[in-house]
Amino acid sequence: MFRTTDDYWERIGATEPYWGVLTHDMYRARHMTAQNRQLFFQSGEDHVARVFRTVRRHVKPDFEPKTALDFGCGVGRVVLPLAQQAAQVVGIDVAPSMLREARHNCESKGLDNVEFVQAKPAQAFLPSERRFDFIHSVLVLQHIPVGRGEQIFKRLLDHLEEDGVAAIHFHCWMKPRWPALRALREKVPVADKAWNAVWRLADRTWNAIWRRSRMQMNCYDLNRLLSIIREVQSRSFHTDIVGDETAVGVMLYVRKPLGAARPVR
Repeated sequence: MFRTTDDYWERIGATEPYWGVLTHDMYRARHMTAQNRQLFFQSGEDHVARVFRTVRRHVKPDFEPKTALDFGCGVGRVVLPLAQQAAQVVGIDVAPSMLREARHNCESKGLDNVEFVQAKPAQAFLPSERRFDFIHSVLVLQHIPVGRGEQIFKRLLDHLEEDGVAAIHFHCWMKPRWPALRALREKVPVADKAWNAVWRLADRTWNAIWRRSRMQMNCYDLNRLLSIIREVQSRSFHTDIVGDETAVGVMLYVRKPLGAARPVR
């Protein structure tokens, strides 16, 4: 139903940058106290520590990255703790307003080993020769249309250094909002066709307004993601299931084998 999300995230970055990263009411601009701000960044430190523990336990025991990339970095929640673990860190985001806030947060901590890059509409967000020991993304690709997100995933793996590790999060299931309608569409082909026709009509009429006012959520097919991973010939691979009763996602950990580097497409 949605074609692009870039404009939406620029508006969120300009008005509710912290809530746009973690959609809890305590991170709304009107509620962003010093304590809530501390909790926000502490959640990033806890996340990075958990990811590194998982990598060392299941994927690469001697994991000590020198270069790291965070795709969809937002205001720097993950970039800040990564900059304390790696010599060089790159944060990528589509929203200039998010990147301005992230730079400010890094400067306030005296971090000078972080570079920020604005993602372009196409997937060529970095020079083809740049590669990283660690590539990370969390709570990002679910907000990007699946076809575009799969291309970004391929691109990120292309930028992974040989023997490097990627930790990428995807949404895979959400609880249906209208279970009765879903059951009807599954059992009655005519109803499914009618529903699809309605949404095609909506796409031509009011979808332009709708997609500007809603946070898009997308689910990815795990089989398709695994086929993308297979292209890099990885043999060191781990999956963590994350979520609750309303949504389920996966954190995919991939170690690129030696000799698997290829030109970035």
